[in-house]
Amino acid sequence: MNPDGQMRVFLQGGPDDLSQAARRCRAPADDPEVKVPRRNGYEHFCRTTEILIVDRCEFTVYRWSYRTCVAE
Repeated sequence: MNPDGQMRVFLQGGPDDLSQAARRCRAPADDPEVKVPRRNGYEHFCRTTEILIVDRCEFTVYRWSYRTCVAE
């Protein structure tokens, strides 16, 4: 975790066309869920207890759980 309260997050599962760059992001350390805006909706990812090491950096794994659409 960084001094600003953010941690590295790896988003696992969900849409196949979600880029690898989008799957590595930051989120507040106390967030149980991450929402990613995508195609008139949001992809929701829930925190797991898993840790993934990528290029010697530690990422908390968030796994895809569901999608919601933006109301018009």
